[in-house]
Amino acid sequence: MKKTLLLPFILILITGLQLSSCKKKEEKQTTKLTITVKLDGDTVEGALVALYDNDDDLVDEKTTDSHGKVVFDDLDPGIYQAEAGYTDTEYGIFYYGADEFEISKGQNKKVTIVLTEW
Repeated sequence: MKKTLLLPFILILITGLQLSSCKKKEEKQTTKLTITVKLDGDTVEGALVALYDNDDDLVDEKTTDSHGKVVFDDLDPGIYQAEAGYTDTEYGIFYYGADEFEISKGQNKKVTIVLTEW
């Protein structure tokens, strides 16, 4: 008799744990955007990257690291535009590049922006 009552209890416990872990996975779905800025095939440290949403509102601005990258976390799904700019202070030349892209929920998106002289 005890085995008969114990089996449904174990099944309910296992099912509850599985549902709980599914909810945690959904909650942990974060959107990450990594942008790499390049000029003449090389990554650019110190480029300013501005990220805009579909309404042309500024989401955030960051400066590229030594690998020419910036990372934006926890973005809402949607269409974005990124613009990058860099001034070569030695020669006084300004370089610019932009890209538009869509981000889905939970996506780790990678974008490369290639700068050209402006």
